[in-house]
Amino acid sequence: MRGRGIYRGAVFEHAGERWIACGGKQRPSYARLLDATSCFMSLSNAVNAVAFLEPAVGYTVPNGVYHSRFVSAAWHGLGTLWAPVTPELAIPGPSLEPLDALDPELVEAIRREVLVSATTDWFGAKSSRQAERYIEPVLAKFLRDRGYVSCPREFASYWRNGATDGAWKLKRGKPRSIALEVKVNEDVDAPFGQIVDDLGAFDAVVHVRILKDERTRSRLFKTPGLDDIRARFSSLPVITITLRACAICGSSTEFTGESYPHLVCGACDSLALTENGRRPAVDPTADTGENPVFVVGRRCWRRYRFGGWLTMADPDGVASLEAYYEKHMGS
Repeated sequence: MRGRGIYRGAVFEHAGERWIACGGKQRPSYARLLDATSCFMSLSNAVNAVAFLEPAVGYTVPNGVYHSRFVSAAWHGLGTLWAPVTPELAIPGPSLEPLDALDPELVEAIRREVLVSATTDWFGAKSSRQAERYIEPVLAKFLRDRGYVSCPREFASYWRNGATDGAWKLKRGKPRSIALEVKVNEDVDAPFGQIVDDLGAFDAVVHVRILKDERTRSRLFKTPGLDDIRARFSSLPVITITLRACAICGSSTEFTGESYPHLVCGACDSLALTENGRRPAVDPTADTGENPVFVVGRRCWRRYRFGGWLTMADPDGVASLEAYYEKHMGS
């Protein structure tokens, strides 16, 4: 297996189970070994992996605390043993203790604060640096009100001297430190490695992705292996927040799942009518309702589920909900 000629991989059996190994040289401009390993593992139907890093000449290994935290995040979040090929470090065992979990109330509070603060300006950001200028002050105020103060963003990682998009620490309590990572269009096919980098230096990471367009959403959803990895990655102290713009008005949507295309916000959905100008009939007990619906003249499809529904705009005028799924979701 090769990724642009950068990484090499192989499949092997261990204790009756399928594993993979993936390796490559340290390259500060292409730090994607963990992501490449995870995708290869998923595509190979393997249960776990080993990632062999070949450090550059003269490279200094990060300190022991960073190494321990990084290895824990890679193992528990990605099922990958991180193995720098150096005499200074031995391959850690899978019994390594996991990183501390986050308080669910804190997770929900941070997610809610970011979601309600999002404006149409956020979706106009052309880069992560620009988006950071909107998001960092929101998170900084939230954390400052809870006793956090700003701290250095820079840290030494395996690949380079890294820097987060924000960093805060707490004198007493947990998590003691929180980092911010903001993404717009970059790292779509490698969304995990930098977060693991950050967890080597910080106790928690707030990871905010602004999905500006359907091309980016589709790549995140359809890249082979990524969906399988996300479920495992969710065990780490990472607060993942995806911001989606309404396909009708451009404001932030309440539901932000990446698997659904062209989402419509609640305010626009409340205007939905049938082709005959009536309110769509809904039977929540059977998870059924009328389709298609029209919002300010825009044709949309609803997915009825769990007594409610999601509304998705249809820019192509397909014939049925099934055809819509086939075109936009590959199923």
